Parts: sequence; C-alpha cells; structure tokens
Amino acid sequence: KVNTILTAGTAKLTYKLGKLTVGTTGKLTSRHSTGNRENFQKLNVYDFQYGMNLIYTVPVLNVDISTDINNYGRRGYSSSNMNTDELIWNAQLSRSLFKGKLTAKLTAYDLLNNLSTVSYNVNAQGRTETWYRSVPRYFMFSLAYRFYQKPNKK
Repeated sequence: KVNTILTAGTAKLTYKLGKLTVGTTGKLTSRHSTGNRENFQKLNVYDFQYGMNLIYTVPVLNVDISTDINNYGRRGYSSSNMNTDELIWNAQLSRSLFKGKLTAKLTAYDLLNNLSTVSYNVNAQGRTETWYRSVPRYFMFSLAYRFYQKPNKK
C-alpha cells in the first residue's frame, strides 16, 4: 500500500494590446508518498511547468503567428533518469480565407526535439515507467471549414 499526498497549483497571466497577446503560465505539483512495505523509500517529489506564449496578427497579411515555449521538469526522484527538464517549443501560422469560412494552419510541434515519450508514476512498488509511441517532433498542415447557417426566424 502506498499513501500519496498530492498538492498542485497553477498560475496564468495574459496581456493583450491590439493584435498582440502575450501570456505566461506556471504549474507546480508536489507528491509525498509513503509505503508500508519494508525498504520502501519515501518520495518527496515535484513536477513543474513554466512558460510563455505569444499571438500576433500581422495586419497587412492578416496572418496569425503564434508560438509557445514551456519547460517541463521533475525533481526529487531517486533515479537521475526521472529528474529531467524538457524545453518544448511549438509554433503556428494560420490564415482565414473566404470571410472566415476556411482556415489554413501550418503547425510545428517540438521544434527543439526535446519531448520525452516516457511518463513516470509511483505505484505500490515505488515506481512505474510508461512508454508512449508518439512522434515528438513534426509539422502539420490543416484546413478547417466552418459550416454556419443562420436559424430560420418563425
């Protein structure tokens, strides 16, 4: 049996000036885990995330440029493999066409190629590793069409 006390907090701040939006975010999660198994090593660990984002509409081109950069970190684990930092940077260009009915987007995920595909959890034995099959760094082009119909007035 493992007893875990989990505390978490999040803070966000956003500032908008005309066509520019800038935001910051921070998140902290701490875990205190104890177990009744002999030789169970108590865990006092914390996971954190902090970063910022930016959105700007270029007036002449009417193109939205957005980017976000976040650092995801873990501290306090007994294994150095689990005490990590991952700096993740994403960016996107988007443009609305045909009076906003069609939106074209080009998105780049994990430009710095730092995303890990491993998640660590604490279980009754003290630790679990979970591997995810994912593509951590990629580009994506998408088109979205908005169907909109005004309701009939009766």
